[in-house]
Amino acid sequence: MTKSKKYSLRFILTSLFTILMLCVGGVIASLNYTQITKLLLSAADNIYDRVATEFVLNFQNTYSPVRNSIKLLSHSDISNSTTFKQRLGYIGLITEAMDTEDTITAMQFGYENGDYFIVRKINTENLKKKFSAPEDAEFVVDNTNEDDAGSILLSRVFLNKNLHVIKRVEDTMTTYDPRTRPWFKQASQEPHAIAPYYFFFMHQVGTTVTMKMYQSNTVIATDLTLENMSNHLIESKMTPASEMYLVTEKGLMIASTNTNDKLIKTIKDNVILKNVSESSNELLSYLVANNKYEEKKISFKYQGKYWQGVIKRVGALGGDDLYLLSMTPVRELLKDAVEIGLMSIYLLFVIILFALPVVWYISKRMSISMHQLGVDAKQIMNFDFSDSNSPKSKIEEVDDLAKAQGLMKSSLGQFMSLINSLVIEKDFESLLDKITVETLYASKAMAVATYLIDEEEITLRVDSLKTGMGVNLDSKKLPVFSLESNEKISDLFISQECKYFQQNSNDDQCWVEFASQLNEPVINVILLPLRNRQAEFMGMIALIYPHSDEAAETNQQSLSFIQAFSGFAAVSLESKQLLKMQEELLDAFIKLIAGAIDAKSPYTGGHCQRVPEIAKMLAQAACDSSEPFFIDYSLDDEQWQELHIASWLHDCGKVTTPEYVVDKSTKLETIYDRIHEIRTRFEVLKRDAEIEYWKAVSKGGDIDKLKISLQQTINELDDDFEFVATCNQGGEFMEDEKLARLSEISDKRWVRTLNDRLGVSWEEAKRMESTPEQKLPVEEYLLADKAEHIIERPDSEKIADDNPWGFNLDIPEYKFNRGELYNMSVKAGTLTNEERYIINEHMVQTIKMLDQLPFPSHLKQVPAIAGGHHESMDGTGYPKRLTKDDMSLTARMMAIADIFEALTASDRPYKKAKSLTVSLKIMSGMRDRKHIDTDLFDLFLRSGVYLEYAEKFLSQDQIDAVDITQYLSSP
Repeated sequence: MTKSKKYSLRFILTSLFTILMLCVGGVIASLNYTQITKLLLSAADNIYDRVATEFVLNFQNTYSPVRNSIKLLSHSDISNSTTFKQRLGYIGLITEAMDTEDTITAMQFGYENGDYFIVRKINTENLKKKFSAPEDAEFVVDNTNEDDAGSILLSRVFLNKNLHVIKRVEDTMTTYDPRTRPWFKQASQEPHAIAPYYFFFMHQVGTTVTMKMYQSNTVIATDLTLENMSNHLIESKMTPASEMYLVTEKGLMIASTNTNDKLIKTIKDNVILKNVSESSNELLSYLVANNKYEEKKISFKYQGKYWQGVIKRVGALGGDDLYLLSMTPVRELLKDAVEIGLMSIYLLFVIILFALPVVWYISKRMSISMHQLGVDAKQIMNFDFSDSNSPKSKIEEVDDLAKAQGLMKSSLGQFMSLINSLVIEKDFESLLDKITVETLYASKAMAVATYLIDEEEITLRVDSLKTGMGVNLDSKKLPVFSLESNEKISDLFISQECKYFQQNSNDDQCWVEFASQLNEPVINVILLPLRNRQAEFMGMIALIYPHSDEAAETNQQSLSFIQAFSGFAAVSLESKQLLKMQEELLDAFIKLIAGAIDAKSPYTGGHCQRVPEIAKMLAQAACDSSEPFFIDYSLDDEQWQELHIASWLHDCGKVTTPEYVVDKSTKLETIYDRIHEIRTRFEVLKRDAEIEYWKAVSKGGDIDKLKISLQQTINELDDDFEFVATCNQGGEFMEDEKLARLSEISDKRWVRTLNDRLGVSWEEAKRMESTPEQKLPVEEYLLADKAEHIIERPDSEKIADDNPWGFNLDIPEYKFNRGELYNMSVKAGTLTNEERYIINEHMVQTIKMLDQLPFPSHLKQVPAIAGGHHESMDGTGYPKRLTKDDMSLTARMMAIADIFEALTASDRPYKKAKSLTVSLKIMSGMRDRKHIDTDLFDLFLRSGVYLEYAEKFLSQDQIDAVDITQYLSSP
């Protein structure tokens, strides 16, 4: 059967479509460009004529008003004025004449006797600075007159816009004589402009229009700038690259569109106009050197660029003809032609765009298989690797592509399936087993063993083993490889690339056990190294095959796929291993913090470690409960982790609580017990009594009476101190009678003869500054509340009502009040309100600290769970005054766990451990007062969590028989 000939679809369609589009587009673009080029070059000549005509009109419009103004002023009597004051009388007429044209900068009058009068505009900051003019000055007027001594005096005044004199300058001597100036010498009976020159004061090029006044030899002259000519040239440019110049017949440059080309030069301190031959513009120099000053069209090539332009005479200035030189790059003149050519190209693309559906239709008719390949490609792009029939085609490339795409789709589908199965696995050990299973499935091997290297990077041990159907292997009997003694394994370790080895079991005794267990005399082994992102060796995958040529060929076909999969598997293992290590590190760090808190004070020993046990027991009981209240309660792995972290860190804020506050056992205790200071004062009073006794005896007093009085005083002081010392222990409630006696005792005085401000810290010395220092000796109260006992609360520890954590607290005004009488007057216990706030503040610090940690989304409730164990169900708790509905069930569990551990703890030096019965009775009372959750406390009893915890952590004498029915909210 004759094999039909196949052609390349790309060749057929591309050749036909390209030839057709290039022919059509080339003809259209060529015709359009040729015709439009002719039209544009012809229109450019007309534009040059129009620009020259407009420039002549602009030139005439500039100088006609100036000539008329001069003629009118020539008939004024200013020529007959002899004094500055008389000439200032014509200032209005002069300034009005100056306003007829913006280019007029000054009007000046030169008298036959050498007097000089000039009015200048001050319309720039540079001029004001040059003349030191006032801010609101509009004009500066200069006048020169010869005095009696024959000297020439210069007078100067400044005028505002209302022509009022706002400043006069003191007269100075000058040598200026207008009769020596060109404008004076060249003046005639008719106004005319002298040759352009550089205005020193204006720093601009200009000219002067001059004439003799009517029936007088006085000369009137007007200074004009030529800057507007350059501006007009710039506005008249045909294209951005066009260049235009205004030059005199003698070659002096008057105006230019080239702002970089300076019109002036300096020779021996004189500033004069440049000649075009001195221009920095090489193009202008080339044009002038090759053309005469005559009206004509020009066309030339310079430095590879074609230029077209014109030379036009536009008038005369100072006896010289003025010529306008205009030139434009031909390329810019043909810009429209180029744009139309581009439009032709765009049209070609539009044609191609409309032709694409036709081409697509033809290609579809030619090969339906191409459409099927496109569908398959889209499925692959959308990660859809479902099976489909591979299309067949007469076109060779399409047929080969269909086969290759089918194989690619199958391989990608299998690879993505394996990747997805690995990605969703969270447990490290399960991931390791899944990698082994998937490798076994993909490789079709008899057995697959995954080896991981130990921490010392010396030994490889099997961590996962999977076998095919009918194959039995005992992982405990598999070989252990040493990198130091096994040469091939060592090579695999140091290799930077993935390699494999095929070896006979008889060649290496390490594989004898494999062969014997598989009942295969010879086996093929392929070893694939596992490397992490840093290319570090992690282990290997061993693929075991029976020895046969057919199996070897199959192995080679699937080996590339397995190598690619092993690379991803290694990265997955590394990621899960790192994640597992991070979680273990986090857990160890959390327990480290909790242990540090427990070790910080003997009053909290073991608390942070035992509360998590109770919380987890109660949470598990809630998950297992079938009661309606707990029927929907369950925790996944992430929520268990959340509870674990929250319970271990529920008291982490205690790291900020001062130990001497937590451990305060007496009312006057701070870092030390201040009762010793009080005792010393009593001792002083007793010594004072004895001293008074001996003084009285020395004066001849009755010894017996004095002894009785002394003994009474000493007994009274001893009794008072014993009372104060008892009050300091805080063991009994302080009744009003005791407070009254304490106040009475505090009123007693003792004498201090030493300066109490010596030897103290700078902080205490600063507090003492609030009261004036008293002259020694001074009497003081036996128990005193002094200003230095008050420690203000810093702004950083104040909590605003709208704080971001939602704290709702009653914050004492002071951080500490160490007043002796104030502390001794505490009615119950040893703590003042300020100290109780500091102890309770550990909840505030706990929430703040945990809230600052960047918990992942599944641990966001850790601060809420950890920070709620001091809240009450009725909204009277601490620190947010939350109600039952404001807290999650898990958060409410923490309160029960915290209270039960505190009641039953046996390692508290300040209290005796309570039995189960006493502890549960206390907690039932708290339940009745709505301090803890009723349903959770019932579950705590019914589930036996209390007893389970007791058997693990309580001593036997605490575990008594408990009748839970009397503590349940309902039987």
